[in-house]
Amino acid sequence: MRSGSPPRSTYIPPFSPSPLGIHSKPLDPSSSIRRVLFSLNSSPPQPRSQSPSVAESSTRTTTTNSSGKRSLYYGGDSDDSSEEEDEEEQVEDDESEEREEDEEEDEDVWGVASTRSALSHRFLQIKSKLIVHGLSRCCSRNPSKPPNALSGSIGPIDPLEKYEAQHRSLAWQRSHQTSSLHSSRIHSLLSPSLAFNPSRPTAGSSSSRAQREEREMAEVRMLLEGMRVEREEEERRERGEFERRNKALWEGIESTILTSEQAHLLALRAKQQEAETKAAALRAAAEKKAAEESQLAELKLKKAAAAAAAKEEEEKNVERERLEKEKSAAAVGGLGGLEEKAKIYGEQVQVMSYIKGEVLPKVNSSPEWKKKCNAVKRQITPKIGQIINSQPVILRITSEISLILHSAQAASPEIYIWILNHLSKILIKQAETEVTAKPSAAFPLARMVVGLMMMGHAEGVGQVLFARMVKKCPWVVPFYPARKEGQSEALYRKSLGHYPLSPTTSPETTFAHSTRMTGILTLYLSILQISSLLPSSFPLPLPPPSHPPYPLYTPTLLPPHFTLPAAWSWLAAILRPQLVGMEIVPGLIGAGLDVLADRMGMVYGKQWEKVMRVLGRSLDEVGGKGGEGAIGGRERLRLGLARWEREGKWGGMEGAEVDP
Repeated sequence: MRSGSPPRSTYIPPFSPSPLGIHSKPLDPSSSIRRVLFSLNSSPPQPRSQSPSVAESSTRTTTTNSSGKRSLYYGGDSDDSSEEEDEEEQVEDDESEEREEDEEEDEDVWGVASTRSALSHRFLQIKSKLIVHGLSRCCSRNPSKPPNALSGSIGPIDPLEKYEAQHRSLAWQRSHQTSSLHSSRIHSLLSPSLAFNPSRPTAGSSSSRAQREEREMAEVRMLLEGMRVEREEEERRERGEFERRNKALWEGIESTILTSEQAHLLALRAKQQEAETKAAALRAAAEKKAAEESQLAELKLKKAAAAAAAKEEEEKNVERERLEKEKSAAAVGGLGGLEEKAKIYGEQVQVMSYIKGEVLPKVNSSPEWKKKCNAVKRQITPKIGQIINSQPVILRITSEISLILHSAQAASPEIYIWILNHLSKILIKQAETEVTAKPSAAFPLARMVVGLMMMGHAEGVGQVLFARMVKKCPWVVPFYPARKEGQSEALYRKSLGHYPLSPTTSPETTFAHSTRMTGILTLYLSILQISSLLPSSFPLPLPPPSHPPYPLYTPTLLPPHFTLPAAWSWLAAILRPQLVGMEIVPGLIGAGLDVLADRMGMVYGKQWEKVMRVLGRSLDEVGGKGGEGAIGGRERLRLGLARWEREGKWGGMEGAEVDP
């Protein structure tokens, strides 16, 4: 490079560009071209939608044609960034070589050529920047097809998204049109006449060249000013259109929301009205149904009350007829051979009167005796409930109770009788509950009673237990007492074994009374059967050290009313005409034969066969008299007699044999 040669490029100080990258103030004629070119050479602000690859993809390439002239062209995107860098380096090397060759030319020619080459180069940069800036606002991917944000959407399209997509498509089309217009204008402005041509004359054309440059610069300023005005107008128009569309969109959204809310309110109001209508209908139906049910319930109650009153009246009539028959029979025929049974009944009533009038008041008046008796009561009561049909269990409980009775007997006769009376109550209570449900449960209790009598309590147990049985069930004798003169109805029913009347309970029915009497009689007759098996059937254990020695067993050890001959006497007495026709008697005879028939047949043989035939004739004589209970009981006896005639045995209850 020769000294004094003007520099190829001059530093132009930077200045603040406008939003479009173009200075809006008037330019100095001498430096306006350079300042505008410098401002356009700087990177303009990229819009939001432009991809970074668009600005970077536009690269400048300089080539040398065959005539040695330099020309500039702009390429598109490159797949390989390294190749672009190599090409740029090659271009820079070529330019440096050309500069060195040009330096050898004439100073005047060099200055003009350099100025025109620089001007041509800057105008080409203006064209490139404007084209890139316009295209980047449109679309960086496919210039022939506007972007569509909804092309890949799935499912229902939201109205707002649809509006935004349409707005983006319209903006792209307008930007593309504007960019094409600007590109054509710049291309027409930057004609090839500005390119460097060394063959042109350079010595005498300085003034014309300056004028042409100033004119071209003015055209560029006008073009840029027009572009700025057009851009502002386009932005204003797009802003106004966006505001109008946005307003219309929100008005549509609000209208849709209002319409939806109104429809929802109408639907809710319709549902509410429908629900109220249904509820009213259901209430009416429920009230109607309740009224009908109430009327039906009242009708049923009236019918039930009438039926109960009729049944009660019928039972009263039956009971009244039965009592009248019994009274007339007693008045006409007297005891009819039952004098001995009447005597036994009277004696037992006196025993209970003595216990109630003499023994119980003495014990209750003495706190010490009462305390001892209550303590013994708490010991005996649970033991009775523990008895099962097992020989070891029965012997153990019998020994324990016998030891308690011997201790009480040694303390006081009154305490001894009080305890015996309590023991009898518990045994009869078991008969009324357990034995009525399961008749075979009477045999363990009967073995315990026989064991106590064999251990030295025959007189006490035999007297007190039998007296309480007769009080609760006169059919144990058997005897049916007549009503005494001046005796109240309540006391007379109590003497017959009925529960006493009370304001809180209803009178005992005939069936319940018959069931209780059957349970007590079953326990009594079970004691008679067990006593007939002594002493082999009940081996006594050794007495404990504190227990007195057991008495020697003899046939007369037990009281007569607890031996097997009492069963023969009981059956003979109950078959008397005065008793056999009563309502309760067939059931009592059937229960007694279930316990004693087979044992009586073994002991009495032919004599027992005669008794059974007498029973059959008695049933025939009575016929179908009485209520349903009496008729059913007699039919059951006939079936048992027929089986006895065929098989020679009655087939009594199971459980008479004790478990080892």
